[in-house]
Amino acid sequence: MTAGVTGLVPFTVRLTRARFAARNGESLLYGASVLAATVSSGVAFTVAGGTWMFYERWAHPTGTLALLAQDPTFRVLLGSYVALAALACALVVPSLVSLCAAGAQLGARGRERRLAALRLLGLSSGDVTRMASIDALAQTTLGTLLGFLVYRLTLPLWGNLRFEATPIDPGEMVLPWTYAVALAVVLVGLGFGASAWGLHQVRVSPLGVSRRVNSPAVRAWRLVALVVVVAVAGLVMTFLPSGAQAMGRALFIAAGVVAAVLAAVNLAGPFLMQLLARVLLVVPSPTVVTAARRVVASPRATWARVSTLGVLAFIGGYLANMPFAYDAANAHSDAEASFMREAGGDFTRGAIITLAFGFVLTATSLLITQASATIERAEQSRALHRMGVPDGFATRVMWVETFAPLVVGTVLGAGLGLLFAAPMARQIRESGLDAHDSGLVPMLAVLLGGLLVAATALAATHPLQRRILAVDERRND
Repeated sequence: MTAGVTGLVPFTVRLTRARFAARNGESLLYGASVLAATVSSGVAFTVAGGTWMFYERWAHPTGTLALLAQDPTFRVLLGSYVALAALACALVVPSLVSLCAAGAQLGARGRERRLAALRLLGLSSGDVTRMASIDALAQTTLGTLLGFLVYRLTLPLWGNLRFEATPIDPGEMVLPWTYAVALAVVLVGLGFGASAWGLHQVRVSPLGVSRRVNSPAVRAWRLVALVVVVAVAGLVMTFLPSGAQAMGRALFIAAGVVAAVLAAVNLAGPFLMQLLARVLLVVPSPTVVTAARRVVASPRATWARVSTLGVLAFIGGYLANMPFAYDAANAHSDAEASFMREAGGDFTRGAIITLAFGFVLTATSLLITQASATIERAEQSRALHRMGVPDGFATRVMWVETFAPLVVGTVLGAGLGLLFAAPMARQIRESGLDAHDSGLVPMLAVLLGGLLVAATALAATHPLQRRILAVDERRND
């Protein structure tokens, strides 16, 4: 066995500098990994800060809120803001996890040649793994620090908004340092773990020959698990506690149910992608067949590209069946009626903010994963180009490979959103809020906006595809 070497940290630093100097696309992947960690951590810190603000306002009300909080019913209403913030976290967290994992795995999937060269230099498999771990840790740590910086720098912008009839003081959204450090550790650990998992998708022999391990086909038990979770979740939502006093508890339960359903959808999504692709293999079109074969070869990666938009579709479907506002006619006092009139748009503003975060995550995820896939297929694209395949073939395959799963993800997400909003709409009506039935427009806006964001992110990778085709090199160069 080869003994472990010393000085891996400075060696890793030198190799990272060489990656940027080589200009072969790895520098783009490295930057994309840092960007993914930055966006993920920035959104996570901001969402956590908003939840902390609502919690503090409920636990320690001041000013007008303190006077109104003397009414137990109104205090429950303040608690519902905390529950809704938790619900927003439940809706955004799966997208955060998906983006953070995808970004961290970019470096691990595109390093076959570099790993092979390191083995030829005499490094053991353990040395290579440790170097890759140091690299991943540096990327995720840097991205998390940048995300925290973005979070702190953007805090003054929230001062332009009002919630609970009270202007936001940016200081209210500052997390206690213990919570901020704990969240940062979780984010770094998530990115580090995802990158370590991605490294296991590549095997390097002692002779330095690298080969990619094909992912096994996903099984139907994933779909069975989704059906079971949806059935149990539907049963729980049907028997949510009713009444104004139980509204906060009902919202917290709903947040947990939504998180469980989204986790089950993410589990079953790859199987649905694989099933759809196998159906499309019989279509008499080279573009469709090539795209379908790529999806069958890596259904998990395909679902990772579209899962964030599926979450947005879920939010849109949820809002379509449950748009609501305060019913000031049921206020217990003039002060409470005034509060309800001023805070009437809080739920709409909160939904828009949640969707905006989701769009940012979706655009970033699609951009980095598609850029990574384009670089990974560089040799195949050049080979097809030399065989006389038109330059636009790879671009058409990319659009078919991405947009067909996007349609499946959005339809599935929107349908589940419509289904699971019905019990909550009942709870909202029974808790003194007024639910309306004009949510089709928000849902369509979410779906169209998500598809537009996806199209923009995919179009942004076209120059990279042209750049790859312009490079003329042999496989053994």
